Amino acid sequence: MDRCRFPSRLTKANSLEQYLSLVHWNGEKHRPADSKKAEKYMKKACELEDGEACWLLSTWYMGNKEKFRAGPRGEVKIKELDRSLLGSLDRDMYKALEYGIKACEQDIPQSCANVARMYKLGDGIEQNLDEAKKYVDKAREIMESMKRPENTPGFTG
Repeated sequence: MDRCRFPSRLTKANSLEQYLSLVHWNGEKHRPADSKKAEKYMKKACELEDGEACWLLSTWYMGNKEKFRAGPRGEVKIKELDRSLLGSLDRDMYKALEYGIKACEQDIPQSCANVARMYKLGDGIEQNLDEAKKYVDKAREIMESMKRPENTPGFTG
């Protein structure tokens, strides 16, 4: 793997579409979410090869109405996360798979893991254990690549 993309960095012009999409997705008390605009801008960012945008879009198509509980280190918390102000798209696991694969191809390991899970469980798509293994292996490969010294930012202070 000769390149590695790190999520959550606004380094490309197409990340502006991702940012604009998130503004529309994350509603506030005085400004409700606009899911259609959020979807439109996130698709544009994904088309411009923003891997994180493809991954986010994939997760949106998986649905966000499920009950999530997580702390900063993944531990279970008693209080459920409030998602009432967030945008919402109809659950479409085929679109989730499509955008998940695009993100995985752009070295987003979380997306590879999501795709592997979908194939392993047959979550809205046909179960395929060979494809599940392929995407688990890809996620591991990306994570190992991210750990290499040449992919770790050095001290800049």
